[in-house]
Amino acid sequence: MERTWSSMTADLTSTKIRQRTKSLQIKRTRKNRRSEKNQKERTAGKPAAFSVGGKEYWMYLVLGEKPSVTQAYAKVLGAKKRQDGYLEGNGWLVSWCLGHLAEYVPPEEYDEKYRKWEFSDLPILPEEWRLSVAKDKKVQFTVLKKLLNRKDVEYVVNGCDAGREGELIFRRVYEVSGSCLPIKRIWISSMEDTAIREGFAHLKDGAEYQNLYGAAVCRAKADFTFLA
Repeated sequence: MERTWSSMTADLTSTKIRQRTKSLQIKRTRKNRRSEKNQKERTAGKPAAFSVGGKEYWMYLVLGEKPSVTQAYAKVLGAKKRQDGYLEGNGWLVSWCLGHLAEYVPPEEYDEKYRKWEFSDLPILPEEWRLSVAKDKKVQFTVLKKLLNRKDVEYVVNGCDAGREGELIFRRVYEVSGSCLPIKRIWISSMEDTAIREGFAHLKDGAEYQNLYGAAVCRAKADFTFLA
């Protein structure tokens, strides 16, 4: 049976409508993606809300290597309220490690004979490597331990220097504290406000720096073993 002109016109119109609808859907999807991207850029440096025990919190933790770095982070993040050993505000907790806060215990802690070791005693190879916190830094470590084990913190940002030593400083504190928080990493080479904002807008997964941490541990153990 031959199709009538009206039926052919209806089919053509229906096809155009479907094409138009699909085109609008694609445009709407692209627009939504641009909107989400713009929203992320506008809110860079601000944590997303999450719930603990039915109560909403806005809390992330950042650890810098030293107070001066922490103050630069806090300024950009809006953490203006000074607490005992850290700064707080705008959903952020920002604290510092005071350099190498946790280090391997000295040789004599493993064996008294190493209190006055000789070159013939080298290499010194402990069966179990032990970390300890320096006496003059225990107060700050107590602060960090509490922060790293708070229930209202979603994850911790490693804000120590971008390098092998910075990675080691943070990981040792994290390990000794017994924290189980997920780790994020800010990796920047400038402490300008714009660089800090960019860094917090593009935080890395801490697992990406596991090999760097491994290299730092190897170097620290080598230094201890032969230069104790």
